[in-house]
Amino acid sequence: MAAGPSDWFYIVSELKTDKGEKRVLDVKFGANGEKASLWMYAVNGTDAQLWRWDGEGRLESKVGTVLDVAGASKSEGALVWMYSKNATTAQKWKYNADKKELVSELSGLVLDIKGAATKFEAEVHMWTSNGTAAQKWVLEPAAAAAPTAEPAATAAATAVPEAAAAPAAKPKGGFFFGFSDDVAGF
Repeated sequence: MAAGPSDWFYIVSELKTDKGEKRVLDVKFGANGEKASLWMYAVNGTDAQLWRWDGEGRLESKVGTVLDVAGASKSEGALVWMYSKNATTAQKWKYNADKKELVSELSGLVLDIKGAATKFEAEVHMWTSNGTAAQKWVLEPAAAAAPTAEPAATAAATAVPEAAAAPAAKPKGGFFFGFSDDVAGF
């Protein structure tokens, strides 16, 4: 089901975790500044996982910034991040409902889960359409998606047009050194 132009939704990947869990596009740690990173995460109902169309082809996150192709790159592997609204096509997207793809108007490349990674916290970037589940997205109305438990090892996810969640922020400034037998969380 497609969301209306002002309705909040989750951008849900059809590429599930290795345990079959659903993941959504998420603004990493719920950051609301320019150049904030994105990753895939369990649905947790936070603003970092909620998206809507702004009426001009932009995917706006409830944290206040929009989905943007870094540096207006037209190359495969280009980073996707959050940025303040501007007039560039680096922020313009179309949702191809037939293919379930989020397509950049800048390059025609699609939003892709890097390396088709099935872990939580997988990164996203731009890639040529190849029909894999790593590029298939469902725009799921926020009211229809019940939050699920966060994965034990980590904490955040969100993203797309035609549905954002963050864990507790790490302390600002200084360094954080964590030790774990489970390196999957790094």
